Order: sequence, then C-alpha cells, then structure tokens
Amino acid sequence: MNNNLKLNLPKYVLLVSIIFLAFVFLMGCERYKVVNKINIADTIGFDVDKENEKELLGGNIIHQYQSGKEEGSPKATFSKGDSAEDAIAGTYRKSAFPIEIGKTRVLVFSEEFIQQKTLKDIMTTFDMNVKFGTNMKVIISKEPIPFFFDNILKQEDNKFLFNLIDQNMTNNNIPYSNLHIFLFDYYGEGRDPFLPYVSIENGEITLTNVGIIGREDKLQMLLGTKESWLLKLIVNDSKELKYTIPIHKDGKEGILSFNHVFGDSKITTNPNENSLKIDLTTNSMIVGQPHWINSKKDNNLIKQEVENFLIKNYIEMFKEFQKNDVDPIGVGDSFRSKDRSWNEKEFYKTKYPNLDVDFNVSFHLLN
Repeated sequence: MNNNLKLNLPKYVLLVSIIFLAFVFLMGCERYKVVNKINIADTIGFDVDKENEKELLGGNIIHQYQSGKEEGSPKATFSKGDSAEDAIAGTYRKSAFPIEIGKTRVLVFSEEFIQQKTLKDIMTTFDMNVKFGTNMKVIISKEPIPFFFDNILKQEDNKFLFNLIDQNMTNNNIPYSNLHIFLFDYYGEGRDPFLPYVSIENGEITLTNVGIIGREDKLQMLLGTKESWLLKLIVNDSKELKYTIPIHKDGKEGILSFNHVFGDSKITTNPNENSLKIDLTTNSMIVGQPHWINSKKDNNLIKQEVENFLIKNYIEMFKEFQKNDVDPIGVGDSFRSKDRSWNEKEFYKTKYPNLDVDFNVSFHLLN
C-alpha cells in the first residue's frame, strides 16, 4: 500500500499544481473583468451651490477603465444634495458603472465652501467610512471646484494633483499632512488643523500656501511660503525642505539657499508660569550662496545669521497665530497634558494670547 502511494504521489502533486494554477488564472481574469466594470474615483470635491444656499455641490473625478488599457480616462461628474453623502450619491447615479472610492487620492474643499459651510458634517462621512485610505490628501482650492477640476483634467498625468501635493510635502515647504493627521488635529483639543492651499496662477496649478482651520470651523489664517516652511520645521522636523536666508557681510547683502536634511523640535510648556519654549535644531546644507561667502571661513557668520533670522521670524509668526486665534503647533494640547483642570475655551480666551514665548534655535551646517 505504501509503495502504491509513493508511485501515485507525483501524479497527485501534478494534479494539485494544475488546479492551483487554473484557480490563480481564473482569479486574475475575474479581477480584470471587474476593473473594466467599475469607475475609480480619484478626487472628490465639495463646493457651495450658487443657486441654493441650503444645498452643497459635490463632485468627483473618476477614471473609466477600458479593456487593454492600464490607465482610465478621467472624467468629472457633479451633483447637488443636502449632505455630503447625498451629493456624492448623485454623482453615482450619473455613472454607467459602480464608483469605487477606495483608491481616492485627494479630497478638495473650495475656499468659499469652508468660509460658508461647516466641515463637521462632511468629515463624519470620511472618518466613518473605512474605504477611504488614511494617506488621502486633504486640500483647499482657492477656485470653485468645477473650475479647479476642469484644470486638473487638462493635465497629461492622471496623478498630477496627488504628485504635486506629495512632492511639495516631501521635498518642499508644505508641512506633511493626510486624512489621518487632519482628522487627529480636527477632532483633537488644543490644536488646529492645517491644509495645503492650491490656486491657479496664469493657468498653472500652484501650491505655495497653507490654510489653518480655526475652532470656528472656518479658514482662519493663510500662511505664505516663508511661514509654511517655518511651521514645517516645527511640526515635521524630520522632513526635508528648501529655504532661503538673507546674509550680510561687509556692507553686502545676499541670499543663502539651504536644504534642511534633518532636525528636531521640542515644545516645553509651564502652566504655572503660562510660558512656552520651543527648541529647534536644524541640520542643513548650502545649495546656493553669494560669491563673496566662503562656507568654511564664514561658518560662524552663517550660523549667527540663520539663528537670528529664524528666532525673529518665529516670534513674529507666533504673534500672528495669537492675533488670529489659531494653534497649528498644538500648544494647547501640550498645556492640556500637564494640567488636569485645562479647559480649551478658557485657555484660548485668557492664556494663549498672553503666553510668555521663548524660541531657541541651534543651526548646524553640513558640508
């Protein structure tokens, strides 16, 4: 009996292998057929309805896949509704195939929408639906969503918008954020969320600013290029970015360009003294300098100029945070962790505007 089993074993293994390969092949075919029978939502956006202020406008950019093509043909669809779910459901009714939202890369709010509507009702749609990936980017568009989508569709690269945002977060001046980080800051006490702010300049989609959503659920403050990378150094201290610093020597004035390679930031709060201290360390490389600057001989001068510039501008930026009643750094959260009786409303009304603030910067030049 054992001998028969040994003789039949190769045939048994061969049969199992054939069945397994057939199963894999059939599954692959089925998946290919399914892709051709769905539309994949790449970008979802919300705007105000110009005709009915009680409704909102929802839109998405879907990719319509066809047999034999690796990428789908993008198309924008819009619908109106009383809620986010209703508006997006309206776009589904205009699609020949089911719309898959699990691959959505970007969520866009128009600036007008944020100023007139509340995000709270819409965000429940995204924090309760497990299909949306946590790495989805959330942004603000200066222009109305239909106009913004029209410009997105003109791009040759179907992934242009996501790549634009991701590249600027990874290598440039925009602080890193995604749906997970936004929801944490949005619902968390003692901190205000920030979002990339996209505009269309001379027909080109541009990302240079950061918008801060205040506790009134509105766009409370808009940061320029300099303030954006200053914020990034604190909240994303390990991320790379490019920045410039003015340099002065012997009556001459020029610009130093740096790549921030790595660093660290530490927030220290003292509830008893109502004080805040931020220690920032940056390790950077020079990528551009005036011809009259020698990075080795002028190392101390460069260090002093950079540290003084950063401290001065951080103090000015933080005063603007206090003036506009926004807290993108999460100072309130730091106070909350040390004070059991901490109250958000009371803190930002009486404590935050009168904080004793100290910034300490340590700059290291990498050769």
